[in-house]
Amino acid sequence: MSIEDFINNVMDKDYTTAQLTFADLMQARMQDALDQQKIVVAGQMFGEEEDTDDIEDEDLEDAFEDEDEDLEDEDLEDDKIEEDDDDD
Repeated sequence: MSIEDFINNVMDKDYTTAQLTFADLMQARMQDALDQQKIVVAGQMFGEEEDTDDIEDEDLEDAFEDEDEDLEDEDLEDDKIEEDDDDD
């Protein structure tokens, strides 16, 4: 499941599938954040001195916003290409 699938489901007014897709996306993101935090905690517990910064909520939000902006840019480019094709 991807963000594109979610957006397509919403645009198609398939809200049940969109809800499931959204839940899967959020679960995957939360799992990734938890896995990263586990690595940090394990390193601290076993005395590994790596240059790992604690992951802050703001850092995660910024990363997700950047990803969302990239996808929006791709969607705008796709819309522009579709409009150009329609004009032909």
